[in-house]
Amino acid sequence: MAQPVWNTEAGSIGSYPALLPMAYQLSASAVLPATSVLYTLLSGALPSGLSINEDGLISGTPTLVTRNTLSTFAVRVTDNLQTIRDRTFSINVS
Repeated sequence: MAQPVWNTEAGSIGSYPALLPMAYQLSASAVLPATSVLYTLLSGALPSGLSINEDGLISGTPTLVTRNTLSTFAVRVTDNLQTIRDRTFSINVS
């Protein structure tokens, strides 16, 4: 079975100001015969105040920071046939 394909490039997904709501949609595609994917935080941590849902939406309001803070984390995408693919991302909070 083929692994899901990430559409979102690995690495930085941007810099966001603290105390302002933000949202970022990750994207991966199932490869037939799989038809759907779910996202989970695998390792590392999102910036405080943010969370990821099973649809790959990272959202929330980053908490106040006293200096630019880089958070690095890995996300696992799993298709409905239990095939996985991981990717590492980072978010900077200013």
